[in-house]
Amino acid sequence: MLRRFNVKNFMSFLCNKDGLSDEFSMLPGRVQKMKSHLCNDGDKGLLKFAAIYGANASGKSNLIKAITCMKEIIANNSSKGYTDKYCRIGEDNKDKPSYFEVEIFLNKKRYVYGFEVILSQSRFVSEWLVELLSGNNENVIFERDIENNQFTLCEAWETDKTLMNRLGIYLEDVDTEKTALFLHFMNDNKDNFYDKFPQVNVLCDVYNWFKEKLGIS
Repeated sequence: MLRRFNVKNFMSFLCNKDGLSDEFSMLPGRVQKMKSHLCNDGDKGLLKFAAIYGANASGKSNLIKAITCMKEIIANNSSKGYTDKYCRIGEDNKDKPSYFEVEIFLNKKRYVYGFEVILSQSRFVSEWLVELLSGNNENVIFERDIENNQFTLCEAWETDKTLMNRLGIYLEDVDTEKTALFLHFMNDNKDNFYDKFPQVNVLCDVYNWFKEKLGIS
């Protein structure tokens, strides 16, 4: 289930007044009398539906386009078709990263996945997948600083020598590749890998959430 979606530097979305990404959230407010309107996510619950109101040309449809863009970039491993969809308010935005991030509830856990991409160049800048734990704690599953060629994996994976020997082969292929997402790469004909190493199935599960569970009409 989708908990929230964040976007920055895409069409009419530049950033909010604090310079942060704009957010669409399915999290309920502090006051929620209609408990039947919530579905259980193992935490505070999620709204079963949400509505967006606004005047014509106020950006409502651009939110749907932004979510669609994120899904298609993950599926196609490219921003092809969106290279001119950066925020056109300032010409310098053409060479600035666009930011896409979702928080989802999947397999009774909460995950945050996102990336930054310079749309006009189809060049990825960063990518991350994080499990959100109780008490505002986090477990970084992987984090890529592509600009500085830095890659971090969770400690549990790094201490598994057999897993790392196999992952090392894949990491060499994608580590310096600025036009590829790790999440996509790890789901490109890798079925046998997940059969042998089920402890990393989260990479497959999150990818399939975008591919099969995220319906956009």
